[in-house]
Amino acid sequence: MLAGKGAILGEIFTMNAKTWYKRAGEVSRDPENPNCSPELLAEVVRRGKNDWVSWSAVNNPNCPPEALAEVLRKGKDDGVSRNAAENPNCLPEALAEVLRRGKNDGVSRYAAENPNCPIREKFLWLMLTHKNDFVFLNFLDKEYLEIRGDEEIREFVKDKLLAYIFKTYKPLSSILGDQGDQVRKLLDEFSNDFEISILIEEIDEQVEKNKL
Repeated sequence: MLAGKGAILGEIFTMNAKTWYKRAGEVSRDPENPNCSPELLAEVVRRGKNDWVSWSAVNNPNCPPEALAEVLRKGKDDGVSRNAAENPNCLPEALAEVLRRGKNDGVSRYAAENPNCPIREKFLWLMLTHKNDFVFLNFLDKEYLEIRGDEEIREFVKDKLLAYIFKTYKPLSSILGDQGDQVRKLLDEFSNDFEISILIEEIDEQVEKNKL
C-alpha cells in the first residue's frame, strides 16, 4: 500500500465521484509533490475523461510525455487537451502534429505557445490559419530567425509578400508608414531575389519621382 499523498491516487478509483475530484485534484496540481508518480498520473489520463481530475493530471510536471501525446492524438479541443499541450513535458513532435491539422483552435494555440513547439511548424501554422493579409510579416520576428534560411519557407513568404504588395499599394510608392515600413524591411530581406530586386528598383523610382 502506498503511503502519504502518493496513496491518494492509488485509492481514488474506489472513491465516489465527489471525493475523486477533490482528492485527486489536490495531488495532481501540487508541483512539489514527489509522490505523485508518472504511472499514477498516466492512469488518470487514460480514463479518457475531460474532467477536473484529468485536467489536473496533465498539468502536473510529473505527467509523462507519452500520456500527454496520447491525449493530443485524439484530436480534440477540450480542457484536458489544452492543458496537455501546455505542459513543458510535451514532446515537439506531439505539438507539431497538433499544428499540422491546420486549425486555429484552443489546443493549437496552446501547442504553438509551448516552448517545445518546433519553430518551423509554428510559423507554417500561423501563415495558414491566420487570415489577415499581412501575417507574413511575422517572418521578421526574432522568434523565427532560425528558419530564415529555409528555402521552402522563404518562397512561401515571398509569394505572400508580392500578393500583398500588388493588392494593397497603388501606386507602389505608397509603401510608407508603420505597416509599409515593415513591408519594406521584408523586401530588403529578399533583395537578393531577382524578382524582388526589380520591384525594389521600381518602388524607389516612383518615390523619387514623387519628390520632384
